[in-house]
Amino acid sequence: MIFWVNYLKVSVLNNEDFEIYINEIYLNNYDIKNENDLSKLMKKIVLLLKRRYEVIFSGIYNVQIYASKLNGAFLFIKRLDSLFSIRDIDFKISVFFDCDFYFKTKDFFVVEDLSNIFYYNGFYYIKCNLIKNISKIIEFGSVEYLKDFDLNSIGTRIK
Repeated sequence: MIFWVNYLKVSVLNNEDFEIYINEIYLNNYDIKNENDLSKLMKKIVLLLKRRYEVIFSGIYNVQIYASKLNGAFLFIKRLDSLFSIRDIDFKISVFFDCDFYFKTKDFFVVEDLSNIFYYNGFYYIKCNLIKNISKIIEFGSVEYLKDFDLNSIGTRIK
């Protein structure tokens, strides 16, 4: 299930694992290098998901945050274990800065005027920092963080 909440795009992978994209406008309200701001951000996300979509967090979670000042951040939340009390939550957070984000689309004509376009598995990819005004084309694709593979080595460069 995928849904948008304010400036967040939430993908529920199963009842225990989530991928959350936070756009740069929302993320600019927080300094994720600051432990207190990071804690406030996680609390806000958990409460928002609980209130709006009845997502219940309990147990121990591994949270990996891949951040880019220009493009926002991706949070990968994976439940590791349960705790004794259903009310207990523990987040083990790792933050990675200055990560590359890609705009992904099936429609080549959306990105044809740009350079450094890659094709992989039926989609066209371009680094977000190479797009001057991504808000004009965001509706024709999505922003992705490719944490599991290197697009330069497996994708085909179109132009």
